[in-house]
Amino acid sequence: MQVPERFYQKFASADLKFRARDVRQEDLQFTRAALAMTENIDWNVGRILRRLDELKLIDQTIVIYFSDNGPNSWRWNGGMKGRKGSTDEGGVRSPCLIRWPQHISPGTRVPHIAGAIDLLPTLADLAGISIPAPTHSTASASNRC
Repeated sequence: MQVPERFYQKFASADLKFRARDVRQEDLQFTRAALAMTENIDWNVGRILRRLDELKLIDQTIVIYFSDNGPNSWRWNGGMKGRKGSTDEGGVRSPCLIRWPQHISPGTRVPHIAGAIDLLPTLADLAGISIPAPTHSTASASNRC
């Protein structure tokens, strides 16, 4: 959990409104570091979007933000039970934000369950690219039970 000091300072002594379901399990310094890291990611995404705009690519570029499953510590988790490594909703849900200005309206919510495995076929379909079927080598075929 490392982040440039300027981002950490914003949260170093912040009174956190949202806390873990059981606050006794929460390490506030770790939570503050996670918040600072999120702030740093947000800043860097802003840099990418500004550069795409400068290059006049913003309207034809699909930008996706997503992460792996759940937080890695006990902290506020949208009111969901669980964290990374658990099968509870809070351990398997993660954000997936997509920006494609001329095709997806701001604020659009998709309620269907999906996972990272869905990104390649979805993006290939959006780009009009076919994905070749996987090929299996003789070696891998002989190892099947």
